[in-house]
Amino acid sequence: ARDVLRRLDGKAGGRTLVVATHLRREAEICDRVIALERGRVVADLTPGAPGFQAALDRLRPD
Repeated sequence: ARDVLRRLDGKAGGRTLVVATHLRREAEICDRVIALERGRVVADLTPGAPGFQAALDRLRPD
């Protein structure tokens, strides 16, 4: 799965990808994480922003 994600990220070529996931490995390639709880946006984070790493840490590991 990590190889597929690496290749997908490489082929994106600056295009926008929408990835809906509950797995950390998939969210790690994202430039933005939007967290939902009960259908509502509870966080909109970019790498380096306070809470970004914590949002990744809440996702299910491999």
